[in-house]
Amino acid sequence: MTARLLIRPDASLASGAGHLMRCLTLADALAARGWQAHFACNAAPGFDFSLIARRGHHLHQLPPLSSWSEDAQATAALVAELQPRWLAVDHYRLDARWERACGQAPERICVIDDLADRPHDCALLFDSGIHRQAGAYALHLPAGCRLFCGAGFALLRPAVASRRPESLKRRAEAPRPERLLLAMGGVDVDNVTGAVFDVISPVLDRHTLALDVVLGRSAPHRAAIEARLAGARFAARLHVDLPDLAGLMAQSDIAIGASGGTALERLCLGLPSLVLSLADNQPAAAQAIDASGAGLYAGDVRQPGWQDRLRTGLEGWLADPAVLPAVSVLAGALVDGQGAERMAEVLHARV
Repeated sequence: MTARLLIRPDASLASGAGHLMRCLTLADALAARGWQAHFACNAAPGFDFSLIARRGHHLHQLPPLSSWSEDAQATAALVAELQPRWLAVDHYRLDARWERACGQAPERICVIDDLADRPHDCALLFDSGIHRQAGAYALHLPAGCRLFCGAGFALLRPAVASRRPESLKRRAEAPRPERLLLAMGGVDVDNVTGAVFDVISPVLDRHTLALDVVLGRSAPHRAAIEARLAGARFAARLHVDLPDLAGLMAQSDIAIGASGGTALERLCLGLPSLVLSLADNQPAAAQAIDASGAGLYAGDVRQPGWQDRLRTGLEGWLADPAVLPAVSVLAGALVDGQGAERMAEVLHARV
């Protein structure tokens, strides 16, 4: 019988697509080993789940998340139908109560997390934060749960790892910066992209630097961003649902982005980045990147002052681009791009 993986990720316009994207990477890695992946997702008005089917996996729509207990009941019905070998949970609003009521035995539950802020009843837990120490979970996990911490388990797409050698080699040759990548998340419901554009436009007016902006098709401010780019006095292009973001990152010289999952991809490719945090789970990762010298943390967009730090950081790198190869080396040393294979092997070996 084909081994099945049931994945319960968080994904909506409010929470973004980060959890879904990293779970898709895990699903792809297990599909390559002959597994069948099923996604259980809450109905989220305006959010595009079609990527799941386009990647060859199965989507099961759950009712809107009104309570953990009702969600657990709906998931339990799927568990009874599919009989998955593993249930993988990547959702900040679900914890040990849900895991005990979801119909899957705890010894067959895998949790993907990066908060370490709530109890779990599971057999495996993966946290790929570059700042994460195992002790953060000391009071949250049952005896016997295997814990895997660190960027060695970052769920990065194979396309990223395959681009890594060429990207690191190119940066070691210290090219003059020519392309700036702005990617604040596929959905970007708060239009941080537009706010960043306001900050960097005067800088780009003074430098020969092309701007690439990335958004998903579900982004509510996409049309407004496209119109603003069309009116820019410098070369600027919007990429929507880009099929090869890794290729664009490998060709970029500097990036501005959030400190979520895509930050790990930028590190893997050695792409010097100016990092912003957008949510409560992101500042620690951004600070760790800054402390390692692998990027610059400009601040939390919900707090004052980030605009000045972002502008100063970008102007500093453009004024002295010789520092960028050193930043690239430090970035590439943090993430090697093999996390999905490592995680998939752990699950596959415990069938």
